[in-house]
Amino acid sequence: MKLSKNWWLLPVALLFTTCGQRSQRPENSGMAITTFQNVIVLLDLSDRITEAGQLEKDQEIIKAVLDVFQDNQKRFGFINSKDRLRVAIAPEPGVTAIANDRLTLDMSTTVKGKKVSQSKGKPAFDEMREEFEVELSDLYAKAAENLNTGADLYTFFCTTLPVSFLEDSDKITKVIVLTDGYLYFNKKFQKKRPSGTYMDESQVAKQRKAKDWEVYFDKHKLALKACNKDLDQVEVLILEVASKFQGQSVNEFDIVSHYWSEWFSAMGVEASIYPQNHQVSSIKGYIKDFLER
Repeated sequence: MKLSKNWWLLPVALLFTTCGQRSQRPENSGMAITTFQNVIVLLDLSDRITEAGQLEKDQEIIKAVLDVFQDNQKRFGFINSKDRLRVAIAPEPGVTAIANDRLTLDMSTTVKGKKVSQSKGKPAFDEMREEFEVELSDLYAKAAENLNTGADLYTFFCTTLPVSFLEDSDKITKVIVLTDGYLYFNKKFQKKRPSGTYMDESQVAKQRKAKDWEVYFDKHKLALKACNKDLDQVEVLILEVASKFQGQSVNEFDIVSHYWSEWFSAMGVEASIYPQNHQVSSIKGYIKDFLER
């Protein structure tokens, strides 16, 4: 996920536990159950999408999210729901956020057209979803033309998310992340970043060769620095973590996912992480479980 050129062409908002394992949020029996959801699909549009079939698979996964989100609206008859779904792109330094309503499904505003009686509920949702999918296709077409753009997931969770996406305190925020899991930057940019805000590529390479990679991780203090933010109402589902160097180490997925599970756990955020080698049909099951109430 190396950073290179700016993503000014994309008119969108700058909007990772091993399989079956979760980082745990501290017990809080006094927390009220939140009815409505603030769903964010966070995209890593770096050079990972140059891998064969990844660009198309990303879009199929997002459409699976839309399917589950739509099914969840039926219990409210569509018109009584206040759920919101938004697509976000992991930011680059210096890029200004530009909102795009076509990549948002806000169930509080599903009334479209001049006559309310003719254009609310399911018909309005269908219209909004159609616009969403057209815009999504356009987004990935542009992404394919602007390769090697970076994905700063750390900054998204520490800065962008709390500032721009946690405006509804009555909703639980669920973030679905599509990423290869490698928080790498080019050397020029990495020099500007504080330690603990990126994964050092040379250190990860040494972990692959270590007799005990977890001991190495702790000894060299490689953990990502926890954000000093209130993310108590946030849950995370990370999909498509790609073990690029599995041939060099059978522990590759565990090594990469460990960075994220430790980080989220340190912040009290429940997170589940799954590797790339799952079919979309299986992934849809993970999404359905994640978005259940």
